[in-house]
Amino acid sequence: GAFLPAAERFHMATRIDRWVLKRAVQQIQDMPDINALDTLCINLSGQSVGDRAFHRHAIAALTEAGSAVCRRICLEITETAAVTNMADAAIFIE
Repeated sequence: GAFLPAAERFHMATRIDRWVLKRAVQQIQDMPDINALDTLCINLSGQSVGDRAFHRHAIAALTEAGSAVCRRICLEITETAAVTNMADAAIFIE
């Protein structure tokens, strides 16, 4: 309960989200049977939703990962993050 609020307060949430996305892609790619996984949900911080550099990083990472991996990843954006960063959230979702 204290970790994520501290990460956001010290503006580290986007770096953590980059790490989580990288590790998630890596874990899926390393699975012996990728079909055994239906969906892996990744909750993104509001800071990442509002950070266009994160958008570019995520798109590049997912493009490189390929469609088999991407079909299994669900990026979750909270309503609060979407409303707070409405324009950036819309761009990222698109």
